[in-house]
Amino acid sequence: MNEDFITSDIPKAFIDKIGKDYVIIKDINSKEEMEIKVEEGLAEYFKNEFPNGEVIYVLYDKENKKLIL
Repeated sequence: MNEDFITSDIPKAFIDKIGKDYVIIKDINSKEEMEIKVEEGLAEYFKNEFPNGEVIYVLYDKENKKLIL
């Protein structure tokens, strides 16, 4: 990730649900939910790397509905 999560002005969220080729994120401040399309490999990565329900925080582009990795 190129941006510093704590100090960045980019919208922040956490992944609430992981599907086959999408994630559902919730904005940290507004709690707004958004579905973001991702490649199946990235969805599998999230499932495999965080199998115990750990919180996955992400930066995202709200306008284009994309994760910023």
